[in-house]
Amino acid sequence: MSLTQLYDFRGKTALITGASGGLGEQFARCLDARGARVILASRRLDKLKDLCSELGNATAIEMDVADKNSVISCFSELEATGEKIDICVNNAGIAKLTPIFEEEQNDDFESLIQTNLMGVWYVTKTVANHMKNNNIHGSIINIASVNGEAFPYKEATGYAISKAAVIHMSKSLVTELSPHKIRINS
Repeated sequence: MSLTQLYDFRGKTALITGASGGLGEQFARCLDARGARVILASRRLDKLKDLCSELGNATAIEMDVADKNSVISCFSELEATGEKIDICVNNAGIAKLTPIFEEEQNDDFESLIQTNLMGVWYVTKTVANHMKNNNIHGSIINIASVNGEAFPYKEATGYAISKAAVIHMSKSLVTELSPHKIRINS
């Protein structure tokens, strides 16, 4: 089997969070180039619309992964249109320094955990239920970081904790999702 055949996503729909730039935009471009229909999700709808116009088969939705109600609302909208998600790339995330000796660091730490961990949890839980309820043999890809396993750079403890939790969550969910033919990786 050739690489082209191996990475043929025609007939598949991929949801990509944090798709308004950086890695999310690249994931969207790669999946689109391999034939997937892509649903671009981000808090910045204006940037998503520009990317949609460049891609072959894309839709933009406004989603704040850190807000559980936003995630649920977006999935309700998608399901109301009959959309079926085969692939989810949990890419949305933030990187902030959280120096232990600064007073302001608590807000930054909490926003890191809310976006990088809770956001991944909300989307994973919602898309996994969507896949199970629709008998979709899907794939969930949670974007983590080497900082979740290795010694993080200075003052990046919050970021490292959030990404370590994503790695462990992904490993732990294998046993729950695999009986439903849903793959999960980080």
